[in-house]
Formats: sequence, C-alpha cells, structure tokens
Amino acid sequence: MDQIDVSTKTGILAVGDTMQSDDNALKFPEFEKISYVGFLDVTSETLDRINPALILSPLLCNSFDCLELALRLQQLGYRGKYRVVAPTLTNPKMVKSEIKSQAPDVDFEIVTTNSDDVQLVK
Repeated sequence: MDQIDVSTKTGILAVGDTMQSDDNALKFPEFEKISYVGFLDVTSETLDRINPALILSPLLCNSFDCLELALRLQQLGYRGKYRVVAPTLTNPKMVKSEIKSQAPDVDFEIVTTNSDDVQLVK
C-alpha cells in the first residue's frame, strides 16, 4: 500500500454511514487519529480542523457514493489522499476512470477487501 505522510497532517477522516449497525456501514477500530463524519459534514471547516492526510469512505452507502465525495473534495481543494474501501469489484478500473475524469485533482485509489486480503487496485 502507499505511504501516508502524517508529519504535517493530523490523521484520517472516515466519511460515511459510520454509526449504523448494518453491514453497509464503514467500520474501523476506535483509534484517536481517525475522525468519523457523515457526508454533509465534509466542509472546508471540517478539513481545516482535522487536516487529514487520508480520507476513507465506502464505495457507496445510504447517503452518498464515492463520486459525490470526490467531487466535493475537488471543490474544496483537498490535496491529500482519498481511498475507497470496497469489496472485490468486477471492474475497478472503470470506477477509477470515472472518478479521475470527473475529479482529476483528487488523489483517488480503491482498496479492495475480502476475507483473506486487502489490496490497493492499480
């Protein structure tokens, strides 16, 4: 996986339906460097306050999809890394191509997960 420089950044921002108990919710362990927010909370004020080196989200959830978040991050001028966490996809290059075409300034990659492995899609 790629290296994240957190020397000038404060941590990780996880965006999504993180507090839901259903299987579509983005779940991460409790860790002081991870801040959890919903899609509507992704604002310039939030990015300034948290100053994330990395933003994580699911491919899609009840309130948004990764394209909507990528467009918002581009509009806000976010220059860190944005990684989508998703199960193994049939055609991840198509998703990456769509995001890159509509939000070209966003450093976007897909991290696929399954029961045995976690991989960065190249």
